[in-house]
Amino acid sequence: MTVTRFAPSPNGPLHLGHAFSAIVAHDLAREARGRFLLRIEDIDGPRSRPELTDEFRRDLEWLGLEWEEVPAQSTRLTTYDAAARNLLDRGLLYPCTCTRADIEALKPRLGSQGAIYPGTCKGSVVDPGKPAALRLDIDRAMSESGQLLWEDALAGRQYLKPPLIPRAAPLWSQFANFLQYFDWQWARGMGGSQTVFPLVRLPFTFLFACLGLYGAVQHLRRDSATGLYFLTLFATLSIGLVFYLNFSYGFSLAAPNPEDVHEVRERDYFFIVGFSVWGLWAGIGIAGLWQEAAAHLKGSWSRAAPVLALALIPLLSNWPWATRRADYSARDWAYNLLMSVEPYGVLFTNGDNDTFPLWYLQETEGIRRDVTVVVTSYLNLDWYVKQIRDLTTPCPSGVKASDSRTTIVCQRPYDPQEGEPLYTADPGEADSQGRIAILIGSPLTTPTRTALPLEDEIIGQVAGPAGYVSLDEDREFPLGPVVARIAGGTVISPWQQFALLLIQNSVEDRPIYFASSGSAARELGVVPYLVRHGLAFRLSPGPPDLNPRNILLEDPQIIPVTGAWLDVERTRTLAEEVFLHRTGIPDEWNHWPDRSTIGIPTYYTWVFAALAQSAIQSGDDEQRRAYEDRLIAWQILGS
Repeated sequence: MTVTRFAPSPNGPLHLGHAFSAIVAHDLAREARGRFLLRIEDIDGPRSRPELTDEFRRDLEWLGLEWEEVPAQSTRLTTYDAAARNLLDRGLLYPCTCTRADIEALKPRLGSQGAIYPGTCKGSVVDPGKPAALRLDIDRAMSESGQLLWEDALAGRQYLKPPLIPRAAPLWSQFANFLQYFDWQWARGMGGSQTVFPLVRLPFTFLFACLGLYGAVQHLRRDSATGLYFLTLFATLSIGLVFYLNFSYGFSLAAPNPEDVHEVRERDYFFIVGFSVWGLWAGIGIAGLWQEAAAHLKGSWSRAAPVLALALIPLLSNWPWATRRADYSARDWAYNLLMSVEPYGVLFTNGDNDTFPLWYLQETEGIRRDVTVVVTSYLNLDWYVKQIRDLTTPCPSGVKASDSRTTIVCQRPYDPQEGEPLYTADPGEADSQGRIAILIGSPLTTPTRTALPLEDEIIGQVAGPAGYVSLDEDREFPLGPVVARIAGGTVISPWQQFALLLIQNSVEDRPIYFASSGSAARELGVVPYLVRHGLAFRLSPGPPDLNPRNILLEDPQIIPVTGAWLDVERTRTLAEEVFLHRTGIPDEWNHWPDRSTIGIPTYYTWVFAALAQSAIQSGDDEQRRAYEDRLIAWQILGS
């Protein structure tokens, strides 16, 4: 529900600006069938004039507005005092005795809202006998809150860009992180598993640092105009970026304290243009050395040519680290995740790493196109909701979804390719085709209805600003045999509303799955109904204990990551017979190639952790040891 408010202060009559604000807030709420609130901001001390509040109401009536009045601010002072004391106890507020004159005398930096307080009283001892204001410690507050995200009705999703001051990490650490990224460019394959300046790599880094400096000097001497341009480009996109981006501690660069905020992943790609400029200068430097060597060898360019071999060092030393030859980890991850889903399943995913490989496999190789991949973040967008609607609509008579590989017209059929496992209720059917049988409880049937039976107009309304609904209290949402429970105070996004409707309409018509890499099930309040099937969680159409295939895992320490319920037979078949792991993964790999996808080995670890726990509960020590061996191998690879 959309809630807007008009909050005038009774320290003077309303003016045209107030009228505009009130009308806009009123009309927005009315169009969205929401609430328009009037809240009197009467906390401005002696400037507040209570007699003006009736005047405000008469002005709003004259404008033709209808409102719902909520208690004035002065009635909530005890609540605000309690909240302030809580923040103070947590160290998020500190007392400040600076007056405005004191702050102006310090000549503070100006921001968009005026002078920025320089933090004079932060960390200082304040005389308890003197009156003091409470200021928010931004650094500590940001460390608790993490990245701030919000939805703007016009601009869409917004995030807080870190200010230049204070620094998110000490400046020396930020430059050390940049130098670490610079070190990776020239001989990463040497000591590649060591991310922080290994001795074996430093001579090569030093060599190319010197070549780049020499090349920059040669460039400036021979062509000062372009030399200055490239110097500016490098300075802006290296040193300048370090200042501007204000990164937290590097992901792989150790921070002083474990609780320090780190970047979510390595950010070396931000500096790629700067590194490219340095590579250009290194090339000029090598050419300059070639010229110098030829001059000393009586003008013999051919005898000096071995100098050019320096250019091969980055290629040869980085190749073992950078090559993705025979690396099928992303493709196999997608294959294994899709195979964890029953025919015609809906699979909720979270982001790029657990979605893009699936789309590649479906749209390029044509594998498991019957699975509807639903990206939760995209469900906030009307065009994507319409796409999911069309993708899950049963095909009319005479229409085949498979006629086009690029245009979605209706539900694509379950059509396993040769060599793929077969979901079937008849093991003999799989045996006759030489396939691995993944057993389902009843003969395969196609869905009978679209997963999102919504008209375009309704989709547009929910996907707009009106689609954000705040729950005042705990709510239960009956979804057929499933009950979703969402806590009060939660703001339900459009994607959650669409997802809940999809589940309600489809849970008894097609399988619903959640990728183990996402948190959508928790945000939808359906975690008690999840049952692990390999790399995905099946939403059980009713209490999981009603299906004898499902067992309840007993170890409370592993349940948060493995899930409480496990379909042992299904997961064992997937892990032992179906999942692809080519090129010796995980046993013969000494590192995972991409730090940003390091979660993938972890997801496999959880599969074998769940199977190991099931073996413990059944008393099968042989299987337990086998699964624990797999668990450890994946755990090491993902560490």
